[in-house]
Amino acid sequence: MTAKQAPELLYELLPQLGVALERAYSDPRPIGKSAALPGIPDDGIGTSRLPELWQQIVDGSTKLASPWMIGHMDTAPHPAAALTDALVSGLNNNLLFRELSPIASDIEEILIAEFAERLGLPVATVGNFCSGGSLANLTALFAACGGYTNLDRSDICIWCAVSAHTSIGKAASVLGIPPQRVMRVAVDAAGRLDVVEVRNGLARNGAGLNIVVGVAGGTVTGAIDNLVEIGELCAQFSAWFHVDAVYGGALMYSDRYRDGLNGIAAADSIALGPQKWFYVPRLCALTLFPDRVRFESTLATPMPYSAGARAHRGTWGLQGSRRADAVTLWVLLQALGRRGCARLIDDAIDLTHQFYDMLMLHPRSTPLHEPDLNVQVFRWGSPDRTGERMLHIQAELEADGQAWLSISEWGGEYVLRAVLLNPGTRPSHLDALLASLQRIDP
Repeated sequence: MTAKQAPELLYELLPQLGVALERAYSDPRPIGKSAALPGIPDDGIGTSRLPELWQQIVDGSTKLASPWMIGHMDTAPHPAAALTDALVSGLNNNLLFRELSPIASDIEEILIAEFAERLGLPVATVGNFCSGGSLANLTALFAACGGYTNLDRSDICIWCAVSAHTSIGKAASVLGIPPQRVMRVAVDAAGRLDVVEVRNGLARNGAGLNIVVGVAGGTVTGAIDNLVEIGELCAQFSAWFHVDAVYGGALMYSDRYRDGLNGIAAADSIALGPQKWFYVPRLCALTLFPDRVRFESTLATPMPYSAGARAHRGTWGLQGSRRADAVTLWVLLQALGRRGCARLIDDAIDLTHQFYDMLMLHPRSTPLHEPDLNVQVFRWGSPDRTGERMLHIQAELEADGQAWLSISEWGGEYVLRAVLLNPGTRPSHLDALLASLQRIDP
């Protein structure tokens, strides 16, 4: 394909791509069958038949844009983000080198400064973007362990909730921290870390490096730990304070609920995941470090094969080549503004509080916590210790083409989990959900 042909092809195919995407806003079920997918042909089918493939992809995909998709911490990107992401893919800039990503490098630095300001971090705060929240947490814990300057991890202890995201345990394994030195701490009924237990453990542990992980937006219940108390505790025991705010960090733009992040400014590292609650395509995440000197000393690696007057963004972190995901995020924030982001976040939490009240009034439902964010775990009927009833309910909902709830293990039972993240979800959807649950399991 020549440079002259490329614009013509775009004009021809873009409207047809839009037609395929229209069905992404229907019910959340995948309706295609992977067994019908064609194999790779000897001779290509050409570009004229691409719309057929696009339609097959849409039909066989879970429709995250549907207002009925209320089961996971994932949603469809804002149309402005999706279109910008196509531009980012077309340009294919590489954040390894500034010369290969001039505006993208500047945008990453602008966003790091923006998020630092919103979180109350020092002006000198630095950080790096990476592909997903798991890698953001790994980057933070790698820096906490000494990064590239320290290979002895035998005296390190990680303190985290029993319900901490799986990426924390994975990171410990990758970093060579023995499993017995990952201390799983109890949580309350809502999923918040027991700070007293951490304090007692740190007092007993004595010498060695301690890393305490606080969570802003737990995976199961959306709980926010008491970051103020954890920060004070870490200061007292000279422990590294990491905050996994991959989900709840979005509160930085909330007008009414941002107090949930009180205490986060004391963190040594913070993981954020705009791919969750900022409505951009995955995998967009980043880690912030208020201490620039420690960041550069632990996470920097030399890049002698491309010297430049300004530092390459690829100098830091664990990844080499990276997409310019920050560009898509920056464009979306330009389009929505801080107030637009605040409305989306506040509305989602408000709707979750309304759902909690609905569950409290319904004779068959029992909400298992008051929501900190936009996540609500609830029991339907009697406790289900095996998961059989919940799996049946989920399958029946899917067959109806209505609300898609997830199932979680919590407190020794299987429960239903709703994440009210989609801006299109209304109270009427929740009323219909409860009616469906009553019909399926009266």
